[in-house]
Amino acid sequence: MTKGPTKVGDSFGRWTIISKAETGPTTSQKKWRCRCACGVIRDIHQYRLRSGNSRSCGCLFRSLVADRSRTHNMSRTQEYRIWAHMLQRCLNQKSAHFSDYGGRGITVCEEWRTNFVAFFSHIGKRPSPRHSLDRIDNNGHYEPGNVKWSTQKEQCQNLRRNRIITHNGTTACLTEWSRITGIRPTTISGRINGGWSEGDAVSIPTGARA
Repeated sequence: MTKGPTKVGDSFGRWTIISKAETGPTTSQKKWRCRCACGVIRDIHQYRLRSGNSRSCGCLFRSLVADRSRTHNMSRTQEYRIWAHMLQRCLNQKSAHFSDYGGRGITVCEEWRTNFVAFFSHIGKRPSPRHSLDRIDNNGHYEPGNVKWSTQKEQCQNLRRNRIITHNGTTACLTEWSRITGIRPTTISGRINGGWSEGDAVSIPTGARA
């Protein structure tokens, strides 16, 4: 995170601040007009720049994936696909899962952002198709010491929203229901907190009413 006041001329990743932007009344709403190294100009919230949550217009992620796929022979492996998805949900605002990861401050350490080999050297080969990438501290980042391969059952025991739901004879944690139904975890949780039954929360498609 950058120390000191933020000002015109400061650089954050590929962004360079070129002027102040129209902003809200609070510090958290302060925005700066920024130019990406690729030429794109966009207004970015100050907190997203300083936290490293926004480092480019999206060209950084695309170039990272393209560059790394040319320097090793693992671009078609499951481990590489999982690494790429990790970057997507933490760095790409257009990702369907960004709000649950990058949107709440979860990021990927600098080395792993740019180096699949470093990531693979730390995590190793995926033990089985039943295993997926898991963070030991679910509020922590993707970084050495905080990731491991886990089964779905093990991940359910480490959830930020660890809620067990039974519907039509099937019992699973909230995140597993999200995987089964395609309904986002935040949607299921919000429905239940809003008074929906657990069965309706995991069975009614997004956009429909209970």
